[in-house]
Amino acid sequence: LDIAQSPIAEKAMKFFSREMKYENYQPIMWGHKKIQKSNNQKDFTILSAGTFKQLCCRPRIYESSNEFIFGLINLINCIDKIKNCKLIISVRNNHECELSSLKSLLPKSNCYEIKTDFYQELKKADLLVSYSSTTIEEALNLKIPVALFGGTNKYRHIHSSDIHTKMKRQPIYYLDNKNISKLLPTIIKKFRGNPLKDRELRGLVWQDSVPGLKTLLAKIIS
Repeated sequence: LDIAQSPIAEKAMKFFSREMKYENYQPIMWGHKKIQKSNNQKDFTILSAGTFKQLCCRPRIYESSNEFIFGLINLINCIDKIKNCKLIISVRNNHECELSSLKSLLPKSNCYEIKTDFYQELKKADLLVSYSSTTIEEALNLKIPVALFGGTNKYRHIHSSDIHTKMKRQPIYYLDNKNISKLLPTIIKKFRGNPLKDRELRGLVWQDSVPGLKTLLAKIIS
């Protein structure tokens, strides 16, 4: 049984195989436990969370470690100029870029912290920045807007309208190394103290009427 965990996944299934049989369920591999968000913070909190592939594996849809570092440097330099804004960098320790190496490669600034507990930081996030990761859909399910950004523009994980063509708020934004300094402050202004609404997420996350993990498990057992 194939499962579409979101409208995004359903569109991909239809694109790659019209004959594929599947059923729609709420997220079962991630996000099936709802996180209680805390929004009592003075600063606008941006969470950067993504996973580069070691040895540049699958280079078309994932960043290399060099691209990952390059993107973080540009993100830090931009956020360092924005008042009442902080960056949390959520990373996993690995052999190609250990935490000690990451700390030495990034610019010195008080605007960011490096953390390893993604879910604890997701509770506090007002905006997620990622390149290619399940964290993108996890954030959308928590009504957290997403900025797709990394050290390269070779890939876009989800299709979205461009802010320059539609001035209304978007759940997903495209950032690149040319527009980030102008576009990121605009995004922060739109979402500071004003999280995403259900109507803004249509076509990206399932509505509550779509069954979840308990229904799926009951079907499998029966």
